[in-house]
Amino acid sequence: MNVTSIKDLSGNAHAVEGSTTTDPSNPSSEIDKRYDDETYPDGGLRAWLVVLGSFFLLFATFGFQASVGLFQLHWSLNQLSDSSPSRIAWIPSVFIFLSLALSIQTGAIFDRYGARYILLFGSVGYLLTFILLAQCTTYVGFMLCLGVLGGVSSAALITVSQSVISHWFKKRRGQASGLAMLGSALGGIMFPLILKPLLEKSSWTWAMRILGLIVLLCLIPGNLFCRSRLLATSTSAVVNVRCYLDSTFNWLIISAFGFELLLITGLGLIPTYAADAGYGKRAGFYLIMTMNIGSTFGRVLPSWFSDKLGRFNMLLLMAVCTLASMLFIWLPFGLNSLVALYIFVFLYGFGTGSFVSLSMACVGQICRGSDFARWIGAMDSVVSIATLVSIPIGSSLQSNKGPQAMVWFLVGALSLALMACSISRAAYMGYKWRWNARV
Repeated sequence: MNVTSIKDLSGNAHAVEGSTTTDPSNPSSEIDKRYDDETYPDGGLRAWLVVLGSFFLLFATFGFQASVGLFQLHWSLNQLSDSSPSRIAWIPSVFIFLSLALSIQTGAIFDRYGARYILLFGSVGYLLTFILLAQCTTYVGFMLCLGVLGGVSSAALITVSQSVISHWFKKRRGQASGLAMLGSALGGIMFPLILKPLLEKSSWTWAMRILGLIVLLCLIPGNLFCRSRLLATSTSAVVNVRCYLDSTFNWLIISAFGFELLLITGLGLIPTYAADAGYGKRAGFYLIMTMNIGSTFGRVLPSWFSDKLGRFNMLLLMAVCTLASMLFIWLPFGLNSLVALYIFVFLYGFGTGSFVSLSMACVGQICRGSDFARWIGAMDSVVSIATLVSIPIGSSLQSNKGPQAMVWFLVGALSLALMACSISRAAYMGYKWRWNARV
């Protein structure tokens, strides 16, 4: 077996075991070759139960995050009617930001101690979030319960649900990650359908209690099935920033930042875009539903094929297709045809959904499975900044320069993300670009 040393921009060398020939007859030689010394089940009942547990955890966390806009609307009309929309928006923004930003620390804890205790802590905290929300009536109360407690506890759950799959899958990691991320997409569809009638027909207290029961039913299988398998590679749970010395990883972070910008801006501002176009508020709700349905397919299908075609390759392909849909459907027809907007929003959801699962699979390809939680946490901590700045920037452009200015901003963000992803792919191969390499 050949062993080749590939250096990144920082000068660090990555041992790439296995065939590293540039022979076109063996274009798949770069897939999963950095750490061949780790063995994985890549299937079996126990491994697929881990995927099922991760599915339920992501349904309860990422899936719920897609519906926090309904909370903001309800608060502005009821408990927090005396607060401005921009002030209220900080509550879900802090919630989503902390759930990603704290991953750099929760990832280090997971890699050191495994899944059990951090999962238990996150589950108790997340369930308490909904119990306490039922009693909240003030801005400070909502911020502390949902923004702070919900953000911290969901960070623990998200870290486990994303990281535990890397302990059980390698060759089929794309498929496993895609099936797990399907939970977040289905949650994004189901939670709005559940919340909308609850908030309209029942009291706030009972709505939160019912929501807490749904979350509990998701946390039980998550705690039962999600178990870590690989031994810790570190005796410390302190944050390790050495992963930022890997240029492949750094370029991937930049691309993931742009992808997250598209996802959050779309979820937050497409309803406003529809209202500005004269399609009405009701259309905005159904457009978000259509986007989440597209995201359901996007998180599974591209990931399924990525294990054969290459994860970086599939991520690049989805970025190109999403950019094309923005240039040739959204920009020319978005303000003139509701049908065209529905078609675009489905494709947009498909693309942004694929970015989430494929980025995670790419991280797993460039690090050890036993270190995956630290690396994905390091990426999420940077990407979390996009959750804070995306909606304010997009909203400002939309209100001051018009809807098309916001669309052009997203086109520019995706173009830069596409460039960064291309450089990351090249860096993974030692800056030797080969079109036929299955990376």
